[in-house]
Amino acid sequence: MSFFGKLIEGENKAIAYEYNAKVARQNAVIARQQGVAAVEAQQRQAARAIGSAMASYGASGVQMDVGSPVDVLVDSARMAELDKLTTQYNYELRSVGYEANAKLDLLGAKSARTSALFEAIGELGKAAAAGG
Repeated sequence: MSFFGKLIEGENKAIAYEYNAKVARQNAVIARQQGVAAVEAQQRQAARAIGSAMASYGASGVQMDVGSPVDVLVDSARMAELDKLTTQYNYELRSVGYEANAKLDLLGAKSARTSALFEAIGELGKAAAAGG
């Protein structure tokens, strides 16, 4: 392959790596957006469950301000918060993974260009040694 062929090959590899990095960054943003939506859905569901429990207690004539009903509602609220934090963490972790892949792809692009340059210089050396 010629000097210019090596450079073009390296540039094409670099462009592919950069494209992959762009997709990974977009996926990171999407993962965060999905996390926000999942947390909101989870909070709505928890609010419905707690509201339903309160309505059931009220309909049964259970006193809401003391004892077990309060404990159950408090525990439900704690579990809802834990679920929220777990969901946020999981989606953030996914997003960070995409961002790490993007960084690796950008390093790959830089490496492809550097490697192509050295390979192209090698081609010049071969051509000079062959007398051509």
